[in-house]
Amino acid sequence: MVTTKIGKSPKPPALPPEIVSAAKIDSIIYWKLHKDAQAPYRGTPASAGLDLCSVDTLIIAPGQVKMIPTGLGCKIPDGHYGQITTRSSFALKRTIVVGGVIDSDYQGEIKILMMNLGLDSVIVSKGERTA
Repeated sequence: MVTTKIGKSPKPPALPPEIVSAAKIDSIIYWKLHKDAQAPYRGTPASAGLDLCSVDTLIIAPGQVKMIPTGLGCKIPDGHYGQITTRSSFALKRTIVVGGVIDSDYQGEIKILMMNLGLDSVIVSKGERTA
């Protein structure tokens, strides 16, 4: 019989073999899974979080929900999680809702969940800061 203590996660999987490059910002280790991925960064020194960019150009139709690829993976410190939320300037320009959580044991590609609440299609451009 196998038992696991509540609150303990199993050991995370090994890092993906397709990593293009890796680095660390604050206490978060991240890696590029796509050659065009942009490293997460703070828009200003006092920014509350790190900006994430789309690695592809996509169109989101009215009422449609899409996962926007970033081409990045990361390791969140144990006991913490990453929160993906809308950049206020992005939301002001479009009627978009963004959300997501990155668990500390998730090491796949970070994707940004977006829903278009507007009446017109929204274009998310490659390299655009979206969350």
